[in-house]
Amino acid sequence: EMDVPSVEGVGFCPVEGLQLAATGASDGTMRVWDMSTLSIRAACRQEGSIVRLQWHPTEPAVVTCASDGSVREFDARDGTTIAVLAEVCLDMQLRVWARPEGAAEGSMPWGEAVIATGGDDGRAALLELGI
Repeated sequence: EMDVPSVEGVGFCPVEGLQLAATGASDGTMRVWDMSTLSIRAACRQEGSIVRLQWHPTEPAVVTCASDGSVREFDARDGTTIAVLAEVCLDMQLRVWARPEGAAEGSMPWGEAVIATGGDDGRAALLELGI
């Protein structure tokens, strides 16, 4: 009997022109799938089971939340790690705010792409994405 990891998260890339999907599994592997060829484009490993993943809404990047508490950001085009963002995550939500008209770049106090995370120990964090 083969031990097959369960898929815990799935999502499609919202960036126009990129036919990509991502899956996150209980073995700590996040796979980026090329939907035009139905093949794996990249496989990224991390410690702990992936419990949630989310695509950046305007960039080809996937953010994962794992059972070890880590939040990682991956470039979906080649699977490279952009950043390891936290160790306080059992759930997360990614939000990108549009810069108000006339506001200078970097003028928002927390950046434009923010992840809110929370853990079962009662801690929470706001994390700025690296892209």
